[in-house]
Amino acid sequence: MSRTTLDNAHEVRITAPGLELAILAPGVAGPRTIELAPREWSAIARTARGGQIQLEVASLQSTAPAVARVTTVGLDVADLDASALLVSGVVGVTGPVTDVDRPSLWRYDMHAGSVAAMFRNPAGACIGCHLAVSPDGARIAALIVSPTAPLLNGVVVDARAGTVLAQSDGASATPWAHRRVRSEDRRAARRVAGRPALRDAATGAVLAPIAMTEPAAAPAISPDGALLAYVTLDAGLGAAASQPAGNALHVRPWDAAQRAVGPPIELFRDHGGVVLPAFSSDGRWVAFGHAAIEPDRINEVPIGSSAVRSDGSGTIVKLTSDPLDRLAHFASPVAPARAGNRAPEPMVWVAMISNRPVGGNPALSHQLWLEAFYPERGVVTPAFHLPGQPATLQILHGPIALP
Repeated sequence: MSRTTLDNAHEVRITAPGLELAILAPGVAGPRTIELAPREWSAIARTARGGQIQLEVASLQSTAPAVARVTTVGLDVADLDASALLVSGVVGVTGPVTDVDRPSLWRYDMHAGSVAAMFRNPAGACIGCHLAVSPDGARIAALIVSPTAPLLNGVVVDARAGTVLAQSDGASATPWAHRRVRSEDRRAARRVAGRPALRDAATGAVLAPIAMTEPAAAPAISPDGALLAYVTLDAGLGAAASQPAGNALHVRPWDAAQRAVGPPIELFRDHGGVVLPAFSSDGRWVAFGHAAIEPDRINEVPIGSSAVRSDGSGTIVKLTSDPLDRLAHFASPVAPARAGNRAPEPMVWVAMISNRPVGGNPALSHQLWLEAFYPERGVVTPAFHLPGQPATLQILHGPIALP
């Protein structure tokens, strides 16, 4: 909430049945943002969950207190909880991230509205370019970029203890760089140079190759284990064949016990690149990032995100609407939810990385934003900045929902 005039005294009032919050914010004139405290967010959640609130912002100049400017809006409050988020980020960097900035893994607590370091990467390495979490939240798979050879390798981390359980050996004949972990059977799909295989999720040992007739990267397994989504590369893209990016999004029936895949279904293709697919909790949708194709490769940095039905039906839904947005992924289960005066309907929270300005303040870094997606109507609500993120925290990769 912000004012960009010469006003230097503000009152924020939030009201609903059984709720009245009044926040006074005197200060200097010019752009400013007022973030609610955790107890204020908690009060709104307890009393207006599934209903509506009225937000009123009044501002004036202390030298002319008789003239106030007032803005009032009505806001819906959904009764669906969003998940905690896993991201890769670096703190203290307010400009472009360079090779000397080494990101770590961070956890954003949706209920407390706070972010905390979760895993410090190995010395001199960057962790988190590509992330995956087991359904029980016990293990995290990530890509490590090291300043010395091997430049790329994968790592599996104990999410609770912060210890490394397995790490790829770049000198071996079968290194891996990206994995999708399944906790139920301790298996994982891995990707390196387009050759997928099944590996033990705790040790990294190869269990079996996955027979594919096309190169595959960035595998994602549906929650029921029945589908394998991935990006694939056409011939002629040169160096792109060794990166977790493609120019089409495919899905195949998947049987981990038999190490078998069915025929591919193409979900999306256009003039650009496709990166980092992820399934919704019901397996009916796949979110993915868009990327730019360069002369000899696909740039892995997303420049927006969309969602598509996993059976190939329906139309593509844009999850991001601003050129400053990057990757968006599902951040809650798909579940019936109430918001405002509407009847309950299926809804899912979507978290994104964006460099949008926060209130009246100029954008300083890429941070986490949240929006609601109503899959049956194909509607995405306006995104809002998540509170509790330090201005100097730069989110680079993710977000991935944590159980």
